[in-house]
Amino acid sequence: MSARDLKKALRVRYAPPEWILLDEVRSHTGHKDKPTYADAFAMSTYPSRGLQTIGFEIKVSRADWLQELKKPDKADTIGKYCDLWYLVTDNAAIF
Repeated sequence: MSARDLKKALRVRYAPPEWILLDEVRSHTGHKDKPTYADAFAMSTYPSRGLQTIGFEIKVSRADWLQELKKPDKADTIGKYCDLWYLVTDNAAIF
C-alpha cells in the first residue's frame, strides 16, 4: 500500500460531517524552530460524542519505520496537541 492509499482509508474512516481530516499539519507556526508534521490530523465535530483530536504518522516502508524508531520522541512536538496518536501502516512495512 502507498501513503496515498492509507490516507484515502483515513478519509473514509474520518469523514465529514462527524470529522475534519487535515493532511500534513505542522507542530507550530513560524520559522524559528524546525517544525515536525503529522501526516494526518483528525478533529471530531460532534460534542455529544466527545470532542477528540487524533494525529497519524504514516509509514509505508521498512526503512521509513526504522528511521522513526531512531527518534521516537520526534512526534512529541505535535503529539502533545492530540488526544490520541496512531501509527498507520500496512503489515509489510514493519517486517
